Amino acid sequence: MKRTLAVGVAAGIGLTAVFGPRLNDAKVGPADGIWVQADGSTTSATGRFLQTNTRPVDLAVSPSGAIAAIKDNTGIRILDLASMKEIGAWKSTDGMSAIGIAFSGDKDVWATTAGKLLVHLSLDDGGKPTAKGQIDLGTASYPNGLVINGDHAFVALSMKNQLAEVDLGTMSVVRTLDVGIAPFALTLDKNKGRIFLSEQGGMRPSPGTLTASSAGTRVGVDKRGIALAGAVAEVSLQNWKLVREIPTPTLPSSVAYDAEHDQVLVACANGDQVLSIDPASGSKKVIDISAGPYKGSLPTGLALIDHKLYVAVAGTNEVGRFQWNGSSWSPEAWAKTDWYPVAVAGTARGILAANVKGLGTRSPKKPDTYNSGDFTGTIRELTPAQFGRRSLAENPKSDSSLPPMRHVVYVIKENRTYDQVFGDVPSADGDPKLCQFGQAITPNQHAIARQFVSLDNYYCSGVLSADGHSWATEGSTTPYLERAFGGFQRSYTFGDDPLTYSSTGFIWDALLAKGLTFKNYGEFDYAESGEKMSGVELYKKTLSGAKIAFKQNIGIANVRTHSVRNYPGWNMAISDQYRMDRFEEDFKQTQASGKMADFTIVYLPQDHTGGPVSPQAHVADNDLAVGRLLSLLSHSRFWKDMVVFVNEDDPSGGTDHVDGHRSTCLVAGPYVKRGQTISHFYDQSSVLRTICEIFGLPPLNAKTALAPPMGDLFTSRANMTPFMVKGETTPLDRSASAKSLYANFVADVDITRHEVESRDMDRLNRAIWEATRPGERYPSAFAGAHGKGLAKKGLKLDRGAVDGHD
Repeated sequence: MKRTLAVGVAAGIGLTAVFGPRLNDAKVGPADGIWVQADGSTTSATGRFLQTNTRPVDLAVSPSGAIAAIKDNTGIRILDLASMKEIGAWKSTDGMSAIGIAFSGDKDVWATTAGKLLVHLSLDDGGKPTAKGQIDLGTASYPNGLVINGDHAFVALSMKNQLAEVDLGTMSVVRTLDVGIAPFALTLDKNKGRIFLSEQGGMRPSPGTLTASSAGTRVGVDKRGIALAGAVAEVSLQNWKLVREIPTPTLPSSVAYDAEHDQVLVACANGDQVLSIDPASGSKKVIDISAGPYKGSLPTGLALIDHKLYVAVAGTNEVGRFQWNGSSWSPEAWAKTDWYPVAVAGTARGILAANVKGLGTRSPKKPDTYNSGDFTGTIRELTPAQFGRRSLAENPKSDSSLPPMRHVVYVIKENRTYDQVFGDVPSADGDPKLCQFGQAITPNQHAIARQFVSLDNYYCSGVLSADGHSWATEGSTTPYLERAFGGFQRSYTFGDDPLTYSSTGFIWDALLAKGLTFKNYGEFDYAESGEKMSGVELYKKTLSGAKIAFKQNIGIANVRTHSVRNYPGWNMAISDQYRMDRFEEDFKQTQASGKMADFTIVYLPQDHTGGPVSPQAHVADNDLAVGRLLSLLSHSRFWKDMVVFVNEDDPSGGTDHVDGHRSTCLVAGPYVKRGQTISHFYDQSSVLRTICEIFGLPPLNAKTALAPPMGDLFTSRANMTPFMVKGETTPLDRSASAKSLYANFVADVDITRHEVESRDMDRLNRAIWEATRPGERYPSAFAGAHGKGLAKKGLKLDRGAVDGHD
């Protein structure tokens, strides 16, 4: 008998343990009444929801309570709350900022854009929005949170570090006020004429404080390079002065003024807490949101509704309800949401939660694509019946039987899905119709998978390099980053924005704190050359082996001080053979000394594509570098107790028949099993969890604590057989056709930056498809509820299931 699977609506309530025997081999997507996400969490809330096919970041409910306005990375959507259907939408040409939307009446919506605008939308009787006007808040202002007071609005200008007052009648800026660093969210105390705003970068650093740059402003950082603190500022509207700033943990986000108890509430995402602040004295009470012994719950959104406090908790996919106990707020009940909730609001029926990542990469409204760039964010309605006891998944047990390994080499590559590379492997779950860089182009990676283990159920949680490198090195991402996809105005971060990162830190921070050694080859480095030549000329020169001086540019001091100076990082005009030449030079000295770092990162980005040669040449270049690296390591004196992980930062470069997040991971070493295909669920956090266990460290954070360690990949008996590099079968200097979509795309892109993917990833993917599978139609079957392959799993789609499009 076939089981009916309601795609878009899942059954049950509360968090479900993901990694028990029943789900050990589960793939991302709908299965057995739950929805498995790429980070290993499950979605199982009942009720109604809207799929937005975007990334929702903020929301507001109209004064009448009939509709809600949803802000996402593309514009504004209007939601009818009675039917939970979208009734209108407006798309921005200026991008959309991370927060900031409000009603000034039932038919007037105001929202901030990513560039410099405060836009006014007017709704017709059917709820369809029309742009009525816009207010220019200044170039590079990046306006975020706003509150409306009568015919005036107050807006946080994140990059200008200012608060702006705007006259909505004359559509003009009245005045601005300098405040702290990166002002974000606002709340209004009408009775006393004051505004409280969160400052994500905190107060200006005092002399002698270690600092780093965030969007051109120096921010106080700790020795790891992570922002030290945030702040909440009080501004008097009577005399337009900054009254005080009250320090908070880093990344204060949503703020709410509780007039009933005269207190300011602020969600501190990097502190696992909500602070209750007495504005008169500045004294603080802590409301702990931790979900266990590890940090990383990420409380983000706040709302005071009917004398209750609601908190959106992004790291554990929950909304918590808190009650006033006479002196403070205490937890009362919890409800499960979809992936990564960041904002909450009240309705007549209950609570709305905006979930940035929603259901992952399902995209029923885009029948032409199916990859990690397809977002299926959701607006979830939570009724009182859905709130109950907090029930958290148990952390998978540590694997105490890991063999003795002393050296970990962690290779970070760029942007490939599983099917793109290994779709041609007959013994694994691949789709050869989606394979673009198979055996002929990647002989070394195929040989490594055959010699050691083939992982066909491995996922990246990120969708492009900005969040992908955080997942790969931190095992988590912050709301600051997840909300930035409407326009990366402050940074398209690659180690160069201290506000981006989690307070729990990077994998190397944990190792260094224990006294272990770390060496970095290229990660978080923007490599620039002073050579006066084209990208093609520079690539061919580096491919030839000629030495070139590159300027190293690494924003995080803790990485910079442990990096090899002449090994270049990101720049698509640098061949990976040049990187391997520099690695081999340095490794000769390591061999001679007999001392190798405990933990080594090697950045090999050429499989990203988008540079001066054809996609096949880029990927083949990368493949040969991977083969050279493993051959060198496996023939070294350190191989006997080494393990090598080869990971992608994200899978944004193509399609996959299982899920847009499914990617490649290679694991090699004397204690790694041989010739096996392993289909257990693993993700980037699993790699970091396993590295921690190899070195006897606790998990980095709550997310890596929930990740399954990769103990099943190892055996107790060492096999010292080295890896023999395979020569390239694709010319590494082959250019793309001058008239191809690929050549047209990269012609105006700065290949020294990550601009290649921060623009139009779908367009690049189509160009790569044309180049790698000429004459074939771009795959369009991998969309929406993703019904392909359900039959053989004993499942069928429930076509009557209610979702946001019914």
